[in-house]
Amino acid sequence: MKKFSKILSVALLVALVLSLGVANAFADAAADTAIDPAAPAGRTDGTPLNNRSITLSNPSAEHVYQLFQIFTGTFQVIDGKDTLGDIAYGNGLKLTDGKYSDKTAEELAETIVNSEAGARAFANTVDEDLQNGVQKTAGAAVEGKVPALVWDNLSEGYYIIKDVTTFEAGSEDQADLVVVQVLDNVTITAKAGTTEFDKKVADRNDSTMKPTAYDEYGNTSDYDVGDDVPYEVTITLPANFSSYTTYQMRVHDKMDAGLSFNNDVKVYVGDSATPLTSGYVVNFPSDTDGETFDIYFAEVVGLAGAGDNVKFTVTYSAKLTGDNVVYGNPGNKNEAWLTYSNNPTTGGEGGTTPHKTTVTFTYKLEVDKTDGTNPLPGAEFALKKLVMAEDGTTSWTTLALIKNDAGTVFTFDGLDDGLYMIEETATPTGYNSIDPIYFSVVAEHSDKLTNLVVKQTNAEGTVLDTDKATAEFDVTLTKTSETANDAGLIKTEVVNNKGAVLPSTGGIGTTIFYVVGGVLVLAAIILLVTKKRMSE
Repeated sequence: MKKFSKILSVALLVALVLSLGVANAFADAAADTAIDPAAPAGRTDGTPLNNRSITLSNPSAEHVYQLFQIFTGTFQVIDGKDTLGDIAYGNGLKLTDGKYSDKTAEELAETIVNSEAGARAFANTVDEDLQNGVQKTAGAAVEGKVPALVWDNLSEGYYIIKDVTTFEAGSEDQADLVVVQVLDNVTITAKAGTTEFDKKVADRNDSTMKPTAYDEYGNTSDYDVGDDVPYEVTITLPANFSSYTTYQMRVHDKMDAGLSFNNDVKVYVGDSATPLTSGYVVNFPSDTDGETFDIYFAEVVGLAGAGDNVKFTVTYSAKLTGDNVVYGNPGNKNEAWLTYSNNPTTGGEGGTTPHKTTVTFTYKLEVDKTDGTNPLPGAEFALKKLVMAEDGTTSWTTLALIKNDAGTVFTFDGLDDGLYMIEETATPTGYNSIDPIYFSVVAEHSDKLTNLVVKQTNAEGTVLDTDKATAEFDVTLTKTSETANDAGLIKTEVVNNKGAVLPSTGGIGTTIFYVVGGVLVLAAIILLVTKKRMSE
């Protein structure tokens, strides 16, 4: 009698290291009635079958599973070891083409438990040769848990449970874990695999934050035109990643015209603070649906640090440009998604995650120059912003200087939140110069720009009381009509008053000399009269 002895704990370990695939041969097996379930072959030497069962707990909801008998045998304990003897090929493996004629069933079985790598190789080897699967379909989740699947009345032997669910093109679903097990009324927990993907953008207020400091990553941000907008993509590998013999993934990114990719991709694996220097390439496809670029990982298996549930962090940035930038709503969008391997036996990029979109907002300032009633030409303005340096000090930085001798409307494009100053650098002839006008911009946004609060302040950023404020700010979040150009518009009026009327003769005039001279003559007369009376 041939015997195949292995400690049961080793066999159980093997049961957790293989993976389910979706082979083309089973693409038509999408329902319980799609095939004629065949009973396991059992032993053929007259030994009665033992009624055994395999229970698959935690299956994926509505996934289709098939059970294949690879080997038959007799399960017994010999010399204190769990042993499967009289190993023969089961009816779940096609032998008609002579593919396995060079090995006995026992020799082929040895490759399953020799090593984890051998078990993976075995699963891939027999995948296209499986037949006579006994099929069951998992139900829907009940209170977050999918009912277990049970195959009973089985003979002793080795079995594979294979997820044969047919996924639609671009599905984000993934196959579960293949199970290879020495049968003895066992319960196997399916190791469901899900690749997770997310995309975020960082926000910051450069009036109150250092250049290297950012708020937490979120869905929206706002920046000045010319700023770099930082993005972060996270990819979490599936729980059954170790079951894959090959695994590819590709990050797709599509930017609006107001964003210009800086081509500064960095990839971090797990908790490592050192970015990868290889293992991926950045492509600039020209024949895709408007994609700006993609980041392709040709083989993740074997990449340093990759493993079950390991997170990849990908960072890059784009410059918010003045060309084609969108002000206010709907903002400047950056859309990303992931295509990835969802079939452990075939690789490829069969899975697709939902698209994730971030939005970056920016605003524009319009200054109307008047004399209080009418437009007033002849002024020049500078827009400055209070910016914090890395050492924590702040200074006023000039963002734009506009000279407009003939016009009366001054537009400054590309503001975000922070503290600003409008400074008149040239005053219309005959009018008094204004004091600098300080104002703060505070934006509120989720998926869209929901509020924009602009208030006049002092130089330190404290909002002025109403009776002290000299400027009012009107805000438009979304353009008011198809032809309007007022989305994200902050509008205010700056008034110059006329100067005092000066004497026509120039200088300080002659009148004052006449007055002073008259006073002196009168004083001299009074003095002479007084002295004369005193002498008399």
